[in-house]
Amino acid sequence: MKKIAKILTAAGLVLILAGTGITAASFAMGADPVRIGRYFENRFGIFDAAYVIVSSEDSLEESMAAERTWEEEQEAFDNGWSTDGEVTELEIRLSGGTVSYIREEDCEFEILWNSGTPEHVRYEEGAKHRKVTLWALDGEEYEIRVPAKWQLREIEIDADSGVLSGEHLQAEEIDIYAGGPAEICFSQIGGRITSIECDGAGNVEWTAGEELPDYLKAECIGEESSIFFTMPGTFDPEEAGYEMKWENGEIIFPERTLTGKGNEQKQEGPGKLYLNLEAEHGGTITVGRGR
Repeated sequence: MKKIAKILTAAGLVLILAGTGITAASFAMGADPVRIGRYFENRFGIFDAAYVIVSSEDSLEESMAAERTWEEEQEAFDNGWSTDGEVTELEIRLSGGTVSYIREEDCEFEILWNSGTPEHVRYEEGAKHRKVTLWALDGEEYEIRVPAKWQLREIEIDADSGVLSGEHLQAEEIDIYAGGPAEICFSQIGGRITSIECDGAGNVEWTAGEELPDYLKAECIGEESSIFFTMPGTFDPEEAGYEMKWENGEIIFPERTLTGKGNEQKQEGPGKLYLNLEAEHGGTITVGRGR
């Protein structure tokens, strides 16, 4: 028994040393400790109540200021959470829940719920960013209210199931993943980059607002996955630059449908919009026109 115990102890030390070495090497090669933390959070379901993370780039004074900001400006109440400070980044994770995104003229940034919990709202603040993360689980319903005058730096949506609807999302970058039976339906105003990825049974419906983004990327993989874009009534695909690839998938325009296997590319067009579309393994991307 003692021999076995010694062997197990030695093995444990080896694993600890190996893990420490790998972690140190990862940091040396530029790994982000926040991403590593998020990996364990996603993998093992670790998600604490709302809290502040101050990046390693922040000074002690900035760290203390961030703590004061949290205490002074953030408030959790019976059925919601709010901040009167400007949010720069928003992350929404869907695992069976329902989330509505609403822009209002006169409001603070708020997250409200009838069946949810403040433990699934996280707030991070550093010298250059203020980020809110919402994790909606099965059976939970949330409503996010955003001041209409805001343009966020980034909105990230990661959904393996559940439903998200939104009107007039406005951010420099919007990054969306829809897998499983996730359903996402939203409209967007302007922005620089919008990236949408669907697989499994994920479906996304996207409607252009008053202004198109500069770069629109869509990747759709899987027989039950689909992405539907509604462009302005005056939209002409030939006015956009584009790169398209289809392989056992479909890319559908008002004037033509691309099926089978192929690719097309046009670097420039009269308009500023650039389309990067890829449909594979039965996925369908439809580019339609509204009124």
